Amino acid sequence: MSLLAVLSLLAPVAAVAQIAQTGGQIIDEAGNVFKPSIFASSYVTLSADSTVNGAVWSGAATTVGAEANIQGSVVSEAATTLGALVVVNGDVDSGAATTLGAGSVVDGVVTSGAATTYGAGAISNDIAYPRLNPLPVRQDLIEAQASLDNLDPDVTLLPGNIAADLTFSPGVYSIPGPLSVSAGTTVTLDAGDAEGDFIFNISGYVTFGAGVNVVVENAKEGTRVIWNITGTYISTGADSNIIGLLLANGYVSTGANSTVKGVNGSGGGVYSATSYITAGAGAIIGDAKEK
Repeated sequence: MSLLAVLSLLAPVAAVAQIAQTGGQIIDEAGNVFKPSIFASSYVTLSADSTVNGAVWSGAATTVGAEANIQGSVVSEAATTLGALVVVNGDVDSGAATTLGAGSVVDGVVTSGAATTYGAGAISNDIAYPRLNPLPVRQDLIEAQASLDNLDPDVTLLPGNIAADLTFSPGVYSIPGPLSVSAGTTVTLDAGDAEGDFIFNISGYVTFGAGVNVVVENAKEGTRVIWNITGTYISTGADSNIIGLLLANGYVSTGANSTVKGVNGSGGGVYSATSYITAGAGAIIGDAKEK
């Protein structure tokens, strides 16, 4: 069964079904459309000067370092703390207190479950909104990961280490255990003349070392790359460049000056079903808006 056929079995508002089919959109029960680049069942911590080309949804607190830039909204079940000179191009919706650091800018409205504190020169529009709730997305993500994991594999790979440059063709890959990619290695995903996705179902953890590059060649309009880690965590090293949608049962950690983007500028992001997400200083997550 194809990936789209599997995802079509999920509820119409299922998070990953929307992500895979519409380049990252989530539609909530009220019909609102969002494009999270980050979803965590627990907390989200973004380091200084990081960039998120989309929204950030957190099932706990969200902390954003100084001079970070978020192109969408921030939705947190607990407190939201923005450092100095942070720019949020959407709304900030907090289940608890909200703190805006000195010189920070929120283009949209701020909704807080407790007090809102403004640092010197911080700017936003304070208008009460009904609260959004990111937590139902967690079950959608869990179901989508299970559906992906149940796909019949085209190739089963032994768990272990990729220590030299390697090329993969489209298909569903099953890896019954952990996978690590050594620092400086290039993983090429070559679509060739075929139509198809690159699905990696991994039952352990995944670590991409420093400076690892994942590149896609000969991508078609609908080509997708999904790293589906049903075991534990995903870690990307400093200065790595990863293509794909990263789905983890456990936590996701991206290194300093690393990037996580989609194919042809669509569908990239990081999602944790049960844990937290951290992004290193200068990291870029998600796909830039079209000009």
